[in-house]
Amino acid sequence: MDSSMTATKNDFQKKADGLTPKAKSVSERLLDSDLGDQVAEKWGQIRERSEDVYNSSVEVVRRHPLATVSTALAVGVLAGMILKRRH
Repeated sequence: MDSSMTATKNDFQKKADGLTPKAKSVSERLLDSDLGDQVAEKWGQIRERSEDVYNSSVEVVRRHPLATVSTALAVGVLAGMILKRRH
């Protein structure tokens, strides 16, 4: 198991420590199974992908701050107009 999967599995274990006894028992069995390894691997992939998306978003905002603010303003105005019509 690579370090990323081990770290993810450890994260799940820390969260499992705060659960009720019955839920803790189920989560421990899950962590000890192959399914637990698969869940840990997928969770690690999801975490890596979300970090990539976040970093890409930050880079776009840094490169195009005026366009980002303008887009956010336009979306806000449109959402306000739509919500105002519903009431």
